[in-house]
Amino acid sequence: MLNKDSYISIEFISGNLKTKNELVNTDDLQFIVARVYDWYDEKIVLSGRGEIIDSVLYFKINNGLEKGLYELLAIKDSNGVTLIGNENNNCNPIAAYTVNAHNKKSALLICKEIHDMREREFNKPKYICKKEKAKPFDVFVFCKNIKIDVTAQYEDIQIFPYEYLKMTSEVDYINSFFKNIINMNLEVKYEKFEHELPSAVFHISNIMALDYEQAKRYALKRIDFLNSVYTVLLGSHGTYFSIVTLNKEEKMSQISMCNTRYKGNLFLFAENGFNIKQFYKYIKNDKGYLSVYLKLLVEAKNEDNRMLKYYRYWNILEGIASLKKYEQCEMKKWDGSNVYNKSGNKILVGNEALNIVFELIRNYFSEQSEETFLGQIENINSVKEFLGICYQRRNCCAHRGECYSNDKKICLVTNSSMCTCHNKNIIHKNEPIQFQDKILRKIEEITIQLLLKELKKGVGNFEKEEIEICKALDRL
Repeated sequence: MLNKDSYISIEFISGNLKTKNELVNTDDLQFIVARVYDWYDEKIVLSGRGEIIDSVLYFKINNGLEKGLYELLAIKDSNGVTLIGNENNNCNPIAAYTVNAHNKKSALLICKEIHDMREREFNKPKYICKKEKAKPFDVFVFCKNIKIDVTAQYEDIQIFPYEYLKMTSEVDYINSFFKNIINMNLEVKYEKFEHELPSAVFHISNIMALDYEQAKRYALKRIDFLNSVYTVLLGSHGTYFSIVTLNKEEKMSQISMCNTRYKGNLFLFAENGFNIKQFYKYIKNDKGYLSVYLKLLVEAKNEDNRMLKYYRYWNILEGIASLKKYEQCEMKKWDGSNVYNKSGNKILVGNEALNIVFELIRNYFSEQSEETFLGQIENINSVKEFLGICYQRRNCCAHRGECYSNDKKICLVTNSSMCTCHNKNIIHKNEPIQFQDKILRKIEEITIQLLLKELKKGVGNFEKEEIEICKALDRL
């Protein structure tokens, strides 16, 4: 049995909460729970049931949780309608519990201690100029096309999930955030646009800088690193639509409106807070090639021109492949068997772009069969054929500026690579724009997955951080 403060892990978790709702069906409830780690929370959805007696919801949650600290954020009915709480507000949970921890302290109190610890670390001054000349600034970067489940802190950056940009403008969004979250009446007047996009706000506190511009540059550099990590992990790159820099000493602000036009594709994948934190920590200190290629990936995703997207994605793959020094390696087929010339001698990879990129892709993904790896894309039979098409389109972009598949004087039927590219130049106009060119979609996916693998290799193995949580749970 459990109460609101702590419990021992058994078959189910039970508890009670006051509610104003008169639930029609309490047999099938969803409980939005967040597991608390030192610096971030991980959202979990559990099933359960409940009963209302005298405006009190008595509930049971099916339990399968490991030892740890958990916050109950919200309860939903079978239709997904929120009955109690706010699933995005992990800073003020409606209840908290500890699993497999015999502590006397309130779980809610432990949660408060953890959030206070995060706040202290986050608010430490960050000096980027001489101390005697420094002024304190806070920078808020408003970002669309990014889906965040819960408020999170990644070292010096805090990120808030906020409302969808739905039936309101970016300007209304900014004003609402400062009024409801920061408790500040800051009114911005700007031309209104309507959107329906998941959005969030990045925040860096106590930047000790000379002026607004220095503080803003510092914040954007740090936030760009984190945004690049989101690009690789989630497949979507957030687009900034406004930057608000607050001078905390003079109680003044500077507001910059960015290009509000939507760019890129939108993938809504589940986020992994521990991955994001470790990757951000690594990439912001990386002096090698990865930070460069992450920026190039962002440019590729934000590119509108179809052929330029091929050019940009190919350049990332070729650039990384050239660093691997495959030229003197024996050329292999996808299954790892050697390639021989007509004389029966083994062939080396050489320095041709198509061959080194194939070797790069083969090294990372050949544990899958070619058919599984490619999927069903325009009846393409091999990875080499697929890459050949992408390379041809990259070359057309580089040498001609665009696709000339309908011009027989340029797109030659006597040229095998041009002919293959021409035959596979299929645009599915009935699909959403990001799905119309399946080959382009696939090379984008490959590039993101390859950069993710490179990032994981650089970061190495790491464990989720629970040092402070364990201390709190074991403290009597």
